[in-house]
Amino acid sequence: NRGSGRSVCAEGPLSIDLLAEDCAALIGHLGYEKVPVAGHSMGGFIAQRLAVLHPDLVDRLVLSATGAKSSRRNVLLFNDLAHRLEEGEASARWFRSLFYWIYTPELFERERALDGALDFVLNYPWKQSPAFFRAQVEAIARFDGREDLERISAPALVLAGEKDLLFPPDECREFASLIPGAKFKILGGAAHSMHAENPRPFAEAVVEFLTEGDNQ
Repeated sequence: NRGSGRSVCAEGPLSIDLLAEDCAALIGHLGYEKVPVAGHSMGGFIAQRLAVLHPDLVDRLVLSATGAKSSRRNVLLFNDLAHRLEEGEASARWFRSLFYWIYTPELFERERALDGALDFVLNYPWKQSPAFFRAQVEAIARFDGREDLERISAPALVLAGEKDLLFPPDECREFASLIPGAKFKILGGAAHSMHAENPRPFAEAVVEFLTEGDNQ
């Protein structure tokens, strides 16, 4: 989304709907008519809004480690992280404190895996500015998509991590129940960053859902 990676824009307020419209514009720019859409965490907020606002563009929908709104705890946590980033906290310490929330305890027992995860984020060439991180945190805090979930018409899969602290399985199950016909699956042993820490079962679940009916 804008303000992340190589997607840049003028600094200013963001909203989840604005980011969903960016996705719609990108799909049109690339010349696609209807595409499978996957969104993780905040990306899940964006993906569900794309499915609500532009149902004609979404073929299938995968929503992982996400929900229809952020809990009060998550809002406070990310406000604190934004403040620490603005105060110039050392990057290694900042990311390590985030890792406590998004990875399983087992990762911290595997020194090479932990070091590899930390090296990746510290050497990422397109670092996000504190201003854009703050703008994203504020967009997350304002978002509440519960009333529109019944408007999602695309086949949907909601994936939950068994050990996710940010969007626990029970919250994800309730979220899935509000989307017409949505499937729900818990990835055993996975935390919030299931795609990074448990890539094989995550990929298998996504591919299985996206290819359902292909051989019929």
